Amino acid sequence: MGMIALPPGRGIGLGQKVTLTLERNGVVNESPLSRAVQRIVRQGDRWRAAISWPPQQGVDAGLMAAFLDQASDFGNWFCVDAPRLIQGAWSTPNLVPEGDFQSGLSTWNKSGDATGSLSINARKLRISNGTAETFARRNGIPWVAGKPLVAMADLVQPWTTSRWGIRVQETAGGSATAALSFSASTRGLLTYTPAAGVTGGRLDLRTQTATAGDRSVFANASLARCLLVSGAGQSGSQINVNGCDPNIAGALAAGQFVTIVTPAGFELKRLTDDFDADGNGAGILCFSPSLRQSPADGAAIVVHAPFMRAYMPAGVSAGDIDAPMNYGFSIEALEDVTP
Repeated sequence: MGMIALPPGRGIGLGQKVTLTLERNGVVNESPLSRAVQRIVRQGDRWRAAISWPPQQGVDAGLMAAFLDQASDFGNWFCVDAPRLIQGAWSTPNLVPEGDFQSGLSTWNKSGDATGSLSINARKLRISNGTAETFARRNGIPWVAGKPLVAMADLVQPWTTSRWGIRVQETAGGSATAALSFSASTRGLLTYTPAAGVTGGRLDLRTQTATAGDRSVFANASLARCLLVSGAGQSGSQINVNGCDPNIAGALAAGQFVTIVTPAGFELKRLTDDFDADGNGAGILCFSPSLRQSPADGAAIVVHAPFMRAYMPAGVSAGDIDAPMNYGFSIEALEDVTP
């Protein structure tokens, strides 16, 4: 399956009409004689989102139509933003301006090979090698030592069959590097905790090949604070976590969404109780639905931009066209629970 990206600014919770439904994977049997009820609870609960966008014209309409054509292919999947209307007392802003590449590349620099190039194509970042590896770099990112970060980016159009990646580097008070390599179109997600004394660094989006002419296309780059799973083998509808700022009551609010990373992928959860951080920035996260798979110790919990991995179950691309050339779009997206 291939990763595709919604055009920037077209996620859930950004002004569209959205119906978000939690589908339980259970069975209820009722006896026709006694009316006794048997409830069977199974794993595999998932989210369904019905999304309608207001009328669009010009470039916006073209990008949405192209996205729907790709999304209707059963071989493709995409990430759908969850609503962020409910927020707790802990702020986790995106530290990477212009990570959606809507307004250009003013905060990104070309690094690596001098003959390579960076460009914007359909509001996505295109990196083209010259005679060696070329990568896009976002410098001067402030962060706090000892506080975990999560870097995310969508690789939506790989040109080679080699590797691409995300890299976080310390530049102020340290020299450590954390990197993630992936070999297919996907959402790359990298966690990193700056060492003591480190106050800032940079984020790189890379082709990770030295072959002239290789290129890759990225979308939706971000870097922000996150929570981490504390302890392996946890299951059910609550887990121990750490990584928050200390002593914050209501750091995350009931009703707020988060995405938990598991060995099988990504799981979207809605909190069922407020999350309070103790003096060590730790606490218990309560949510629904229950975990489909246990996350690893230290796995990321995405707070700043929760999402679900989804696909279009109908396999149909359609849009309404009204004079004077207004396009209306709607989709139904189903959370992909495939391991």
